[in-house]
Amino acid sequence: MPILVKNMPDKNKEQILLAVVFLLSLGLFLKGLSPTVYLGDNGDFLAAATTLGICHPTGYPTFILLSKILSFLPLGEIAFRLTLFSALMAALTLVTLFLLVKTWLQHWQIALWSTLILMGCSTLYSQAVIFEVYTFNAWLTTLIIWNVLLLLKTGKKAFLTSAGFFFEIGRA
Repeated sequence: MPILVKNMPDKNKEQILLAVVFLLSLGLFLKGLSPTVYLGDNGDFLAAATTLGICHPTGYPTFILLSKILSFLPLGEIAFRLTLFSALMAALTLVTLFLLVKTWLQHWQIALWSTLILMGCSTLYSQAVIFEVYTFNAWLTTLIIWNVLLLLKTGKKAFLTSAGFFFEIGRA
């Protein structure tokens, strides 16, 4: 670790690492982001998000509603703007994974390396650069696991409520 970060308090170090993970991953995903309609369900999801319609069952209403927000950005084509949602969700998944591993193992280096390894994983990357529901579900899954881990570590029932909330969001 560079000298600059080595002598910092742990809380500041964690915040800087979270920002670096988020920006580095978002930059990587933006570099390969699909600028237009892609194969598979992509067109179905894009049409549903643009019109607030229903795509094939189960319809993924939470994903469609949240992604609609990005359709209002004044950037490129609507397909690019909506695909940006998948990149943001993948970056948030990596940030949450960092927090999860750091909470579990109490070791920021292992958390950073595990996050960087997943960032370079072709499966996550392939879903982060197209408009697909999988990165949103990955983010919700890491949030649920992190909240359950916090519940087990602290015993605070608020984490059970949070885990249940994210679980229900994922079901919708």
